[in-house]
Amino acid sequence: EVLKSDVKESKGERHLSEDEVKRLWSELPQTAINKKTIAALKLMIATGQREEEVLRMNKKSIDAKSMLWELDKTKNGKPQVIPLPDIALEIIEGLDSNRDGYFFVSAVTKSLIKTDSVSQSCGRFCKKMDFEKFTPRDLRRTWKTLAGKAGITKFDRDRYQNHAMNDVSSEHYDRYDYLAEKRQVAVIWNEYLTGILTDEDSNIIPLKRKA
Repeated sequence: EVLKSDVKESKGERHLSEDEVKRLWSELPQTAINKKTIAALKLMIATGQREEEVLRMNKKSIDAKSMLWELDKTKNGKPQVIPLPDIALEIIEGLDSNRDGYFFVSAVTKSLIKTDSVSQSCGRFCKKMDFEKFTPRDLRRTWKTLAGKAGITKFDRDRYQNHAMNDVSSEHYDRYDYLAEKRQVAVIWNEYLTGILTDEDSNIIPLKRKA
């Protein structure tokens, strides 16, 4: 299990701008932060998933051929299948796993990297690089915000991030998996994020909802 910090974080509004995402991506390797933590932070940006879910990622949950990541344990208790953007799969394929298949294992404790350890790494990065303070949770909010700017609807962003749908129709009757729509989200986000990191304009086509 990923060990959580005892410190409770209040709901915030911080999200990184496009320029900050580019800076973070390029400057993380210039610090003493270990490679596994850097990869975890990049995956949070690349997938928009929760910190705990990224740190629990297991080789067995990744289908590289189909570019899918299956999450059994999620915050809302419902399993989730995430189509992976190319950039996320590239990061994952560069990671080593332990004998149990987990990628994010501490070299010191041999257990899964703690969430508070990742938060502390963010703090050290911000101090060293004169970067406005952010937490791993802010990276999920960053994805949500910038994915909207990329033209992805709130409905599809919520589905991709596995937000709980509390309306009666969604909760009790909707059994559609939205996998096709989530694949489109992954494609659009991959192009958008690549454009941010390379300073190239993307040819993004907004995701249209069916009537």
